[in-house]
Amino acid sequence: MKSDFPMVLIDIPYLTDNVGSVVVDNEKYSYLAVKSLIESGRKKIGLINGNEGAYVSMERKSGYICALNDFKFDIDESIIKNGDFSADIAKDCAIELINKGVDAIFCASDLMAMGAVAAAKENNINIPKELSIFGFDGINMVDYITPTLSTVKQNSYDKGYKASGLLIDYLNKNIPMRILKSECEIYEQESTLKKK
Repeated sequence: MKSDFPMVLIDIPYLTDNVGSVVVDNEKYSYLAVKSLIESGRKKIGLINGNEGAYVSMERKSGYICALNDFKFDIDESIIKNGDFSADIAKDCAIELINKGVDAIFCASDLMAMGAVAAAKENNINIPKELSIFGFDGINMVDYITPTLSTVKQNSYDKGYKASGLLIDYLNKNIPMRILKSECEIYEQESTLKKK
């Protein structure tokens, strides 16, 4: 990033004369995911985040907290865990959260959400009747696990298209580098069906 070589970063907001980036609004979409859980009737929503140092983790945690605040939920640090973007670590975190009585878990990645699903199944917790699970990323596997996983679906094609467009604009048209946003989709599936 300190060199003179032009480049575009994806998912890291960074801007200099020759470096641009394409990002998603992690805070906004985390907020919308948690809002969806609240509106489906969930009362105690845990978070399995990535790790404290990751930019996306900070933003996704912020979205989670903002949603809880806006809907007058208490912030309970004991139901916020770091899963280090690992399915195995997230599985252990999910067991802790289940033991604390959560009825929903928002996971900052689909891989961690899959770990949470495995934890629920091993403990005979019905998804979604007893526990809703919401992921983030939109990896292909979300459609092939049981139950299918609700997620924030990112658009990888759009990110790549916008990143290459930034480079072409910079190299061919002398248009300054910028930070562009890529939109996501709230993709609700079986893991978060509304409570009856």
